Amino acid sequence: MKKILVSGVSALIFIASFLTSCDLTGSNINKPTDPSVNGNPNIIVVPATINSNVTWDSSKTYYIKNSVTIDTNGTLTIPEGTVVKFGSSRGLNLKGTLNAQGAFFTSYRNNEIGETIASGIPSPNDWGGISVSTGQAVFNNCTFSYAGGSSSSGKPALKAGVSGNVVVENCTFSYNGGKDAVGGTAALEIESPYNAETNHVKNCTFTNNLWPLSVSAEYTLDTSNTFTENKYQGIIIDDSSVQSSSVWPHQSIPYFIKNNLNIKSTLTIGAGTESEPTEIKVNASKNIYFSTGGTLNTGNYTNYSAWDNAWSGIYNSRETWTDGKTHKVYYTSNSDINISITGASYTSNYPLPISSSVSYE
Repeated sequence: MKKILVSGVSALIFIASFLTSCDLTGSNINKPTDPSVNGNPNIIVVPATINSNVTWDSSKTYYIKNSVTIDTNGTLTIPEGTVVKFGSSRGLNLKGTLNAQGAFFTSYRNNEIGETIASGIPSPNDWGGISVSTGQAVFNNCTFSYAGGSSSSGKPALKAGVSGNVVVENCTFSYNGGKDAVGGTAALEIESPYNAETNHVKNCTFTNNLWPLSVSAEYTLDTSNTFTENKYQGIIIDDSSVQSSSVWPHQSIPYFIKNNLNIKSTLTIGAGTESEPTEIKVNASKNIYFSTGGTLNTGNYTNYSAWDNAWSGIYNSRETWTDGKTHKVYYTSNSDINISITGASYTSNYPLPISSSVSYE
């Protein structure tokens, strides 16, 4: 009888021990003891949804093992020095608010910073980028590296959708990949209109990416950004029309018009210099054309040319080129270019009536 009692007690102890060791509630999901990160308490696996006010700890490495959404009522603050690593093809979608100061957004295989998550060497296309679909994001002194999604579809390291706003200042974008093609994936893509307070890019460095930057046609890009050693040294204009008064200031690299561009309002192109003209390059077989009310004001020393093949020209132009300006149009396959010069019309087949210098090659 005693043996039976002892055996029964042992069984109860075993069952209790088993239940204690098991996580039947799921409360250990995404805890730092996740076996994929070797139980390292300095690695925090980020949950799938952030829907409250959260501030991360700069002494930890945050691992986005699966893609994460910051909900409309979620606010994430990332302090200086925080390392955020993304799993293969994983990303972050913002619908709420994000404020990142001096953070590092990089690949799970980048072992030069933060805690070690995986062995190997980081490379472009390792992770899927940050997408601001709605809401407001602020990035200051942040670094974005090794994003791109895949070489077939491509995802930027940071993207603001048509309803998303991003303030990006003093940031570095490097070694980001994506779709390797003319007009392919840029490290930073902004589809929403420029706003001096809530949607701008200033003092950023873009280096060793495929394309550095893509903006809407109505986006006024600050001239303080630096572009070096990107495979395609150009700023993509990924839009089909200019519907409100817009300015494209002179930049150190060309603007690249990816699609046919319909100018429905006033577009002003900033002046260049003789040694560094403003370059407008147009995709193969694409053109610039005008709707009623559309006007193109080009500053002095502006070159229009193809990116790598003949483009289709400027149609029914309402551009005003004043006396003394210098412009060039290269590889124009269409001869019906009609440009207004101080009230006088001419086509590419006739010489200019004033001293402006315009050549067709």
